Amino acid sequence: MEVIRMDTEMELKKETQKWLERIEKELGKGTLKDGTKEDILRNARNYVKDCRYFIDKKDWVRAFEAVVYAWGIIDTLKRIGIVEAEE
Repeated sequence: MEVIRMDTEMELKKETQKWLERIEKELGKGTLKDGTKEDILRNARNYVKDCRYFIDKKDWVRAFEAVVYAWGIIDTLKRIGIVEAEE
């Protein structure tokens, strides 16, 4: 793997931690519409777990990717009306 410049690594770390904190709050307050199974959010939660794993390994590129994937899932579920988030 190519060595990441220190300033880039620091920025990835900062952004990953910021978005991880935000998605954990989001997962805690969003509600599924009636009749939708809870396991639909499983992939987003698994990506959050993956993010934490990569943080422990100090693999900031993969950690950031994982948190971005989780956000993509949540955003998509909101847009198609499966998840209702508190404002």
